[in-house]
Amino acid sequence: MWQHKNIIGANMSENGLLNLYGDKVIKTTGSHGADIASQRIDDLDRKCIEYALTLKSENDFAIDIGCGLGIQGVRMAVLGVNTLLIDLMDVSETVESLSKLLGVKNLSVLIKDVRKITINDIQKPATLVSSQRFIHYLKFSEAQSLLSKISTVMPCKSRLYISASGLNSELGDGYKDKNKPVNERFSVLVPEMAEKHQIKEQVCLYTEKDIQDLIIPFGFKLNKVWTSSFGNIKSIFERL
Repeated sequence: MWQHKNIIGANMSENGLLNLYGDKVIKTTGSHGADIASQRIDDLDRKCIEYALTLKSENDFAIDIGCGLGIQGVRMAVLGVNTLLIDLMDVSETVESLSKLLGVKNLSVLIKDVRKITINDIQKPATLVSSQRFIHYLKFSEAQSLLSKISTVMPCKSRLYISASGLNSELGDGYKDKNKPVNERFSVLVPEMAEKHQIKEQVCLYTEKDIQDLIIPFGFKLNKVWTSSFGNIKSIFERL
């Protein structure tokens, strides 16, 4: 669970692989893409874990938004951080099994569409918020609404680790909203990409500037933003 796979080159699709990292389709809902966290820990996951390792207070609290199968949240809980997993998909049985196996008692699950989330759903101030490969499933205005709520429960100097599918990745090939501004960008991928990546929902693909335009207005400063080899956007922000 903690190790990277070797990077794989040509003939990926012929071997059932999604990308140059060697990932395969491990389905979540069947329309929201593959679960990557259960296959490898990427650079943003690692930076998030490194930050989690610095958290020593029993009051520290982490949230994993759009958690998929919940593996990243489990990692944080194993490190001793109280963690809330949020997803539309019911992963409670899987998380309960993993919690028992690993002896973890500081992990909870909220099964809810994040577009309907309220401040009352968040248990307490969040020192760390993680959201990998999820925010692009929301319209930009919906993502803004989510950030407006999440930012209110994040104290000064707390961290946000967030990624989004990239406009200039292969997912953007033939994407009909590619030339629209981010606040108008929301459509399905071309059929071959939708099938390959099991992303059947409408998505808002991002650039590095777009992710900053989304996050910074809600009281954050940029720590780091970069584009992965695949073309997805990775970023770290700190609450002011």
